[in-house]
Amino acid sequence: MMNRKNFVLIISVFIASLAFAAGPSKDQVITVEVEAEVPYIEGGLLATKEQAQAAAQRKALEEALGVYVSGQTVVEKARLIDDKIFSRTAGYIHNFKVLSEGRKDADFYVMKARVDVKLGDVKKDLDTIGLLLQQTKVGNPRVLIKIDGIVDGKKSEVDTDLVENKLSESFLSNGFRLVDRDQLEQIHLDQDAKLSDLDSATLAKYGRQLDAEVIVTGKAKAINMSEALEEATKGYRKKPGTGFMMKSYKAEVMIKAIKTSTGQMILTDQELTAVPQIDVTEEGAMGKAFEKALTQTLAATKDRPASPVSLLARFPGKLAEALSQGDNVFVVKLSRLKRGFEDVQEFTREMRTVEGITAVQFRSLDADIAQFDLSHKYADSQILASRLTKLPNMKLSVKGVTGQGVEVELAEGSK
Repeated sequence: MMNRKNFVLIISVFIASLAFAAGPSKDQVITVEVEAEVPYIEGGLLATKEQAQAAAQRKALEEALGVYVSGQTVVEKARLIDDKIFSRTAGYIHNFKVLSEGRKDADFYVMKARVDVKLGDVKKDLDTIGLLLQQTKVGNPRVLIKIDGIVDGKKSEVDTDLVENKLSESFLSNGFRLVDRDQLEQIHLDQDAKLSDLDSATLAKYGRQLDAEVIVTGKAKAINMSEALEEATKGYRKKPGTGFMMKSYKAEVMIKAIKTSTGQMILTDQELTAVPQIDVTEEGAMGKAFEKALTQTLAATKDRPASPVSLLARFPGKLAEALSQGDNVFVVKLSRLKRGFEDVQEFTREMRTVEGITAVQFRSLDADIAQFDLSHKYADSQILASRLTKLPNMKLSVKGVTGQGVEVELAEGSK
């Protein structure tokens, strides 16, 4: 019989599925199937089973670590990871189901199990000890916001800063990052052109130029209701004690979100003020109307459905949800190419071996930098980044990770 201290542990692992639970990142779960082979302890079946279960749990946790930490980091920081992560392996296990178990032969015992690992907890603890791959807010990409103004159906230079600023505050409070609107000066539009009138493909092209991953654009329409107010009040619409005629406006805000990596319009929304807003100046009345359109909540009537959550509050959340559904297209920049298009072809072949990738589209080759669009069925670009470092025939290192993109380069020693 083999001594327990000298046992040999052989585990083969394959990822069976990767599913994210609904809700915040702390609830994300990765499911793996593992096969653990451990020495059989003669006369100690229960101890053998416990040993096999612990081995399977550890290997499942290793797979979860691989999503966020490179194999080299695991080796270099082995003591830290053992102390802070592996020492509490059981705490990361959400569910453990034995699929089969039994003696392989006189010396070894085999257990196959399906293990759910709490990926969100792993990510949080890796971040706490400073080992999480450097990235910027996964799932919350860089957003460019530009709203065009319209008054009484005509394009106007009406001030839409209030609408843009309110939207910006809402996106920032929901964890999104913003592209400075001043960068729009880099885009040379025709004098009378409006960003919101451009087709999705053109918007996507401009967005990529400005390093935006999503463009939120649309129209803020001001509708003059002053004549209606005067008629309703029989001409008495002066502010008491002044000689100023009161101004009245309603407003409609219509916005859409374009994913710049694909040119796909992924979300639209709009809101119309239910009640005209009044002020002594047109600018004041329009400003009040725009703010009301963004912030109002309405009960249902026979003429319209309920709007229990304001446009300002609901749009960022709906956008995050839209970005997390279906196949996700990530922009991958590959640098330090040594063989030009041969490396492009090699990378494309390698992508066929990566679990989760459903399509590869080559975009450009400029000097030693190539750009690709990768369709990936998982929403987290950290997962994609991790898998790009584990290609069988191409050594890559990660330079950066964003919500919708990954930058990698050929590692030293690559052919």
